[in-house]
Amino acid sequence: MEGKYSLPKDGGLIAGAVPRDIIHRFEKIPTSIFHSEHEGVLYVADKIVNTIKAYEQSNADESGCVAEPFVLGLTTGHTPLGLYRELVQRHKNGEVSFKNVAVFSIDEFYPIEATDCQSRNYRIHSEFLNHIDIKAENVHLPDGTVPMEEISAYCAAYDK
Repeated sequence: MEGKYSLPKDGGLIAGAVPRDIIHRFEKIPTSIFHSEHEGVLYVADKIVNTIKAYEQSNADESGCVAEPFVLGLTTGHTPLGLYRELVQRHKNGEVSFKNVAVFSIDEFYPIEATDCQSRNYRIHSEFLNHIDIKAENVHLPDGTVPMEEISAYCAAYDK
C-alpha cells in the first residue's frame, strides 16, 4: 500500500476507495463464544494450567527440574481480572505452581512509578503476582521510570 491510509470521512469505509486487501482480508483466528464471562474464564484458566503442567512434564530432567520456565504473557485492565482470580484460586488449591513460569507484559504507562496505583506493573502485582509462588527473577514488566533519552535502548533490550 502506497502512501498514508485514512478514512475518507468519519463513520466508515467507502468500499471502492480503499485497497482491496483491507476489505477482503479475513483473519483465521479460532474463536470460542461462551454464555458467560465465568465460562470463558474457566476455559482459559484450564488451558493455562494444563499447558503449564504439560510443559513441566515434557521439559523436566530426571530430578524434576525444568531448565527454562514456561512463558506467559500478561495484560491489565478489567478483562483479565476474572482469569487472574481463578488462577490465584487454583494456585491456592494446589492445582498449579508458578515456580517454573516467567511472565511478560507488553506495556506500561509513562512516566510512572511501579508503586503508583495507576501503574500496570502495580496492578499486575496486586491482582495476580503477589498471590502466587512466582519467582521475582521470572517477572518481566516494563519500567515506567526509564529516562526519556534511554527509552529506545531500553525497549530494544526488553524486546530481546
